[in-house]
Amino acid sequence: MAASAAGPPSDPGQLAWLDAGLATLTGTGMGERDKLAAVLAVLHFARGAAALAIEAPAGANSPDYPGLLRSVIDANQFPALAGALQAGAFDDGDESHVGEFRSGLDQLLDGVSLRV
Repeated sequence: MAASAAGPPSDPGQLAWLDAGLATLTGTGMGERDKLAAVLAVLHFARGAAALAIEAPAGANSPDYPGLLRSVIDANQFPALAGALQAGAFDDGDESHVGEFRSGLDQLLDGVSLRV
């Protein structure tokens, strides 16, 4: 990741994005620190999703990743993970992973909306 993308927003484009995010929350009744926390949470979520997509080992992006997990996960040691695997949570239903991203972002924004 480039240095500008790894740290806090500091270049003009990032500062414009941060300003726009804060402005979006104007009039919500949220305090300035809470608005900043919400905007940075979205930033970190988006950067994290991008990093996972870019830096994941080839096997993690393959259609057989769920099979690989099933072969190495001990259900007694990782019961929640085993349950997610059994329910098909890791089965690739959206090749671009856009659906996963949108679902995660929706969950994050639902939490922010509770604060508003």
